[in-house]
Amino acid sequence: MTSFIRRALAPSLARTAAICALSLGFASTLEAGILTNSAIALTQQEVANRLSIVPAFVVGIGENFVTYPVTEAGSDEPELEVMPVFWNRQAAEDYIARTRTQENLPELPPEAIVIGSRLDYLYTLETNSQTEGERRLELAFIPEPEEVEEAKVLNAEFDQGVPLFYPQLENGSIIAVSQNEGEDIFPLFFSRADVESLLSELNEQSEEARNVVEVGVVPLEFVLRQMVASEDEALEQFRLFPASDVINDIQQNSPQGQQNGQ
Repeated sequence: MTSFIRRALAPSLARTAAICALSLGFASTLEAGILTNSAIALTQQEVANRLSIVPAFVVGIGENFVTYPVTEAGSDEPELEVMPVFWNRQAAEDYIARTRTQENLPELPPEAIVIGSRLDYLYTLETNSQTEGERRLELAFIPEPEEVEEAKVLNAEFDQGVPLFYPQLENGSIIAVSQNEGEDIFPLFFSRADVESLLSELNEQSEEARNVVEVGVVPLEFVLRQMVASEDEALEQFRLFPASDVINDIQQNSPQGQQNGQ
């Protein structure tokens, strides 16, 4: 996965950064956004399409995903089901083990297993539940502690959510890069190490360009909300890249690591 990212993005990142260093008006920060125009927000299906390459792991019993009923204030009956979502198999395995040692977690039965899926499938389950079924499903993204610590190094105010890392200019502007097909995208990475690998190769190609690029961070949850709520056309160019070590693990452990895209 890392080699693919480098082949697809590194050369164009060098060119883009060199050009962007001369233009303070390029792109916008993720938090502030650029000036909106007549573009419309992404549909739920368009958002799902952008999540299709992201592996996700949930806990299952048989063919059923494990969810937890939540009763909201003032109600006698559960109104939604919360499903924990993890970003690698080991994190989900550790969660199952913790339920048997921590009193604050409902213990899972011995037949509980980790099920590999895709983020687009889980996202679609969540969005469909808003109009179908008796209870609404809510995905509870469980961030990787190591990546959260990396996020806090970059931004001391980062206190919740799943961090996504991206290359940016010193003024906070996210950098667009061109893929092999010529499409300009804004890459968002689940692993800071993958961004750093990309920037290391950029340094070998153009030290001048590398000097004006740093790593930024934004919560996944914020990006998803903006995709369906904002009319900023730049959101159409956002692309998520899963952690390369997770992709490698899935590939090395196939068919056991095959994902359940349903």
